[in-house]
Amino acid sequence: MLPRTNAAVIDEWVPQIISKQPFRSTVTRIDQHTVEKRGGNVYKNEEAALRLVRQHAPGLPVPEVYHSIFKTASDGSQKGIIFMSYIEGKTLQSVWPSLSGATKERICHDTWRMIAKIRQVPRPGSLDRSAYYSTVDGSPIHHPMLGDYNDPCPKLTDDEAFRARANARYVKHNGLSYADGKDLPKMLPRSKCSVFTHGDIHPGNIFLNDSYQIVGLVDWESAGFFPDYWEYSQMMRPMHDSNDEWQEFMRRSSPKEWDVTGIEKARRVLF
Repeated sequence: MLPRTNAAVIDEWVPQIISKQPFRSTVTRIDQHTVEKRGGNVYKNEEAALRLVRQHAPGLPVPEVYHSIFKTASDGSQKGIIFMSYIEGKTLQSVWPSLSGATKERICHDTWRMIAKIRQVPRPGSLDRSAYYSTVDGSPIHHPMLGDYNDPCPKLTDDEAFRARANARYVKHNGLSYADGKDLPKMLPRSKCSVFTHGDIHPGNIFLNDSYQIVGLVDWESAGFFPDYWEYSQMMRPMHDSNDEWQEFMRRSSPKEWDVTGIEKARRVLF
């Protein structure tokens, strides 16, 4: 249910576009307390992830879902509109250049502590138990390494299935044109667990208050249960140059060292 707002305030409120990613999604603040996220990349999976976090890790700073409208797409996933709480603050990306080295380091450690809590969120009982790696709502995984609309990701029953799928996609997209392309299977990392993962943590999705404390983590459309290295590999993917230093701080502050050389190699053709 949407929060109550004074009618006069609603009449005077002018909707403000907070972020816009062409062909993906637009986030609009529609009143003092509410944002509307809509677009081709707004999936039911994001709503499911947000509700799961608020149920099992209420201390994590994520938006509260008020309402949603979804329709089933041709691939079986559901996409549409999510109405959720507005998070007051500035993105880490907008303030990063002005921060001291000590503050940058502290924020990165805080981010890893937040990730540790995310990893503790349990799988929903409604998920197919045979799907070892999965989205939160069981819809097809949309990721260049695993599947798209024309080549939907099959059920991933174990780590070998995950690695085989990544290699099959690599071969399909001409990865063997590289002299070392055949080496990918042995370079892909292995994982002995499936953990809850945000899947798209970067400075633009982290919100801070005036004291540079984390008050929000948004954009959960890529969330699911993935290998333990997946969060790290996603944070280390090629981004805007302004994020290079953040990635280095996150790498240095990481509680564990993951070798994602194979993932980086696969990204030569899967991006």
